[in-house]
Amino acid sequence: IDFWIQQSDEFGLVQFKRKKNIMINNKKVTFISPEDLIISKLLWYQKSGSTRHMEDIQSVFKISGTKLDLDYLRKWAGKIKAVDILSKYL
Repeated sequence: IDFWIQQSDEFGLVQFKRKKNIMINNKKVTFISPEDLIISKLLWYQKSGSTRHMEDIQSVFKISGTKLDLDYLRKWAGKIKAVDILSKYL
């Protein structure tokens, strides 16, 4: 399980608005959207170079696949200058 503290930058604010609330055992649990998880992993990969983030991105694509908002992913990948990295998964 990963935990995030909301950031006050543009992405952090958008990410918070796009969160997903799911009921688990009669409790509301909040999750990051799969697209925002991918963008977060791209950012972390850029900072660390850790291939673990790339493996996580691949897993999200396998699980969410056709349900992903590709336009949103392309938009944010452009903003963070990670289009070349994202294109490996599109």
